[in-house]
Amino acid sequence: MLEKTFGCCRYVYNRGLSVKMALYQKEKKGISIFQIIKNMTVWKTEKETEWLNEVSAQALQMSLKNLDTAYTRFFKNKKGFPKFKNKHGKNSFCNPQATRIKNGKLYIPKFKKGIKIILDRKTEGEIKSSVVTKTPTNKYFVSILTEDSKIEPKIKQPKKNRTLGIDLGIANYLTDSNGETVENPRFLAKKLKRLRQQQRILSRKQKGSHNREKQRLRVAKLHEKVTNCRKDFLHKLTKKLVENQNYDSIAMENLDVAGMLHKGRKNKLSRHISDASW
Repeated sequence: MLEKTFGCCRYVYNRGLSVKMALYQKEKKGISIFQIIKNMTVWKTEKETEWLNEVSAQALQMSLKNLDTAYTRFFKNKKGFPKFKNKHGKNSFCNPQATRIKNGKLYIPKFKKGIKIILDRKTEGEIKSSVVTKTPTNKYFVSILTEDSKIEPKIKQPKKNRTLGIDLGIANYLTDSNGETVENPRFLAKKLKRLRQQQRILSRKQKGSHNREKQRLRVAKLHEKVTNCRKDFLHKLTKKLVENQNYDSIAMENLDVAGMLHKGRKNKLSRHISDASW
């Protein structure tokens, strides 16, 4: 049922994107999200796509809303044109309502018997929505948005003599205003040789075969390992910084990472900048 929901959300997203693109190319006009949702009700009555009725309508609508947000962002902020989704990438669907957790199970629309979950932490406050995600390594996660009645604390004005300045780099990951440095772990560089070997093997596999899928999973797991190591390093480093009692505030430089990546192509620094994950 999860796979079916991912597939249906992916289908309406891709079909909605093709409708938007076709209309703009033909008439230089846009189409509202409400009109596309109306079109989706028609798709459900078509014999070829009547299977759209088998999944949550709210999840399908949220997929189209995400498409509209990405499409609007492109024209307003020039932030990358939306791409067609495929089943081998990261898949997700959103449940804007009716999310419950009871007796170690997650209850969302169309899942009456619930889904067994391992709860990372207890939810606090009222559950507003949830997003179910499948990673390229076939792992499933759910992120839950809650709302509580807590008042945000007022931010105190920082004192200069109790502020730590941080300068980010590649040779050393960071250098602070006290002269201390943190070595750059270079997680991608350590796995690069292995990644290249596995990606070469993948390129030789026949498309659509079971062996290609097995090899794709091996490559995805290597990428996931690099990502997890990087996240672990960043979380431990930031926790160490904020728990230090010698200063009250931290000041960091505002880097234009996207611009640095573009310029880094000439001197082959782009991969090192991406690996640093500033």
